[in-house]
Amino acid sequence: MQIPEVVRLLLVEGSEETSKFIIETLKKMKYSKVEINHVGTLKEAKEFNKENIDIILLDLVLPNSKGIKTFKDLIPYCDDIPIIIISDHDDLGCKAVREGAQDFLPPQDLLTPGLLIRSIKYAIERKRLEEEKYKLRGLYKEIVEGTHAAIYEICFRKDRLTYVNDVMVQLTGWSREELLNMSVNNLLTEESKLLWLKRYQEMLEGGRVSNTVEYEVNIKDGTTRWVVITASYKFDENKNPIGARVIALDITDKRLAQMEAKFKEQLVYDELVGRIISWRRESANNRQIQVQQLSDMNKRIMSINNGMV
Repeated sequence: MQIPEVVRLLLVEGSEETSKFIIETLKKMKYSKVEINHVGTLKEAKEFNKENIDIILLDLVLPNSKGIKTFKDLIPYCDDIPIIIISDHDDLGCKAVREGAQDFLPPQDLLTPGLLIRSIKYAIERKRLEEEKYKLRGLYKEIVEGTHAAIYEICFRKDRLTYVNDVMVQLTGWSREELLNMSVNNLLTEESKLLWLKRYQEMLEGGRVSNTVEYEVNIKDGTTRWVVITASYKFDENKNPIGARVIALDITDKRLAQMEAKFKEQLVYDELVGRIISWRRESANNRQIQVQQLSDMNKRIMSINNGMV
């Protein structure tokens, strides 16, 4: 676990005795130096410049504020800074954690230097991880919604789509609500449905299937489109497939181009076969003519020879 070499801390504590104890305890913190700023009221905490603060220790009982309201009133002024609650009441501390605090500390008589230091370290690390997750979720959403690929998630047990992005809606013509209430099989043509069931059966039997496959899907207007999908499958503890996250690319134009090229190749082949057959027939006719000519010439020669005799 890594924390800053210098921890910049704001202590919001109205009790001089508690403040002194916490400050003395923080000075014993190893591996990191602590810069402590101390205010005694919620008003001062709101007005404090928090640009250079890494963490806040907040007592819920202050001269001008008491209880969970103290925490809620401070959040809008420092929602990106981890807050550790100081409270004599476990229920209030737990409630503050549910509302977004990183941790809560017990009263002074139960608070040890090790517990205080550990709480600070974990609070900073948890906040950092939360921010990274938030950024990753935002990045994932940006990628998913900005891509040209259709992305969707399937629950095999319910035979339902559980998520579709905008491209999936545009590709199929159905609304998001329609897709999320539709059987997955209804999206596939009969031939593709048989292919999917075969692959699913292989997975149930413990076999391995390729993550990439081509399917023909039904479109709302009655037409079909070809897609190539890349799936990341999910399995339960018994290694049974339970769902998948899928990326699908529309390859209909490519498929049509391939079919057209194949059709043209077939036309060329048929024409070539026709020419060969015609050439063979012509050759056979020519051979017959040549045979007949040779026969006539032989007859004439025989006739001449007979006359000379």
